[in-house]
Amino acid sequence: MEWHTSVPQRQSPPSMGLVERATDGLATLGSAFALVQVLAGSGPGGVGVSALCAELGMPRRTVYRYLNTLIGLGMVEMTGHQSYAYRLGPAVDELAQHSSRQREFLRRSTTHVNELARATGEVVHCTVFDQGSVVTVAVASGGSAAARGPEVAVVGTRRPAHTTASGKIFLSNQPRALDAYMTRELTARTPYTITGPDQLRAECTRTATNGFAVDNHEFAVGVCCLAVPVWGERQRIVGALSVSWGTTDEIRVPKDFLGAMKAAAREFSQSIGGEPK
Repeated sequence: MEWHTSVPQRQSPPSMGLVERATDGLATLGSAFALVQVLAGSGPGGVGVSALCAELGMPRRTVYRYLNTLIGLGMVEMTGHQSYAYRLGPAVDELAQHSSRQREFLRRSTTHVNELARATGEVVHCTVFDQGSVVTVAVASGGSAAARGPEVAVVGTRRPAHTTASGKIFLSNQPRALDAYMTRELTARTPYTITGPDQLRAECTRTATNGFAVDNHEFAVGVCCLAVPVWGERQRIVGALSVSWGTTDEIRVPKDFLGAMKAAAREFSQSIGGEPK
């Protein structure tokens, strides 16, 4: 058999012009953020341009340029109390709300994962969907799992969606994400991994109908997994709870697991303002 080895081409270093533009861009971003921080520390009456110039050490023209850009983004607004005073805009409130929801999701995920691990005695994960991968954001191991269960994934572990029960939960409830996912190669992790597009679509249809997904030795031989969705506002899927256990048999959905998982997912969804289907 003849082997062909490709030699990687040596890349030229970026030109000084590109480096300088990137550096200038970062400096601009830093200056704009400094302006936002000054406004964040002001009262509801806002801050005038003269005070901003003095605080930031910037010329008036530059401050006006930043203000106009930030106003266009909704990050800054003019106050109605005095002329030419500025304060944080509605877009900052929206970002703060999103940040609060994300932190609350992570806090709640840890609570529900720990409780479910105690109830099932197995390994429990909470995952989110990111660019075709499921990412573990919380994990706990129950009593029996330590002796005979699967290896526990650490927080931050990424896995291809089609190889996991959690991934099927996300794909089955997001048609656009499923269509986009079908453009990639469905790589096999084990002899049982779904690698056919039609087969994956059929599996996602079953998952949506059943309200839960299964991993039948598809990510790792000797490990089966069950997953249920966590819902956010407007019945938008925001996460998944999964239970994994070690077995040499074909998966049989444990009804006691499924009941406990659905109850945990429903409580989780409601605690973050979600609307379970």
